[in-house]
Amino acid sequence: QPDVVVLDIRLHGKDSGPKIADEIQTRGWPTRILVYSAHDAPEAVEAMLNKGALGYYVKDGRNTVKDMLTAVRTVARGERWFGNGLEAWMASRLRAEEEEVTPYQVDILQMVAEGKTNKEIALVFDVDPRTVESHLYRICKKIGANNRTHAVVMAMEKGWIKLQKG
Repeated sequence: QPDVVVLDIRLHGKDSGPKIADEIQTRGWPTRILVYSAHDAPEAVEAMLNKGALGYYVKDGRNTVKDMLTAVRTVARGERWFGNGLEAWMASRLRAEEEEVTPYQVDILQMVAEGKTNKEIALVFDVDPRTVESHLYRICKKIGANNRTHAVVMAMEKGWIKLQKG
């Protein structure tokens, strides 16, 4: 499997990019996804991010080989990358996400406190382990934790989660 796959939303006139992204997630491949598409509507970007894409690069007259290489290398490291006008939109989206920890994320922290791995948590929620990893990363950013263990300790201190006896 490749480290990174570069997808367009529409391949050969069909909406096959999202289907390929779904297949990558379903198979549990560690392949990271960079979308390179002319479709820059927020719904299109959001849909591909929800399917596991780490980066989104809009096709337009400003595209350079250097930027594409930067995008691929950034996504290959597991980091997010957005180009050609999406940076401001993504920054506002991330700020909104950072406002509060969701009940879903609290459930993830509870499972971490119970000793479950990302893979085990992913099986419970029927998502890719990288999705769990992404949520844990966001949780740590939101609450200022250094790692998943620190996030669990902070969640316990805030009363969000409790240790299960047994």
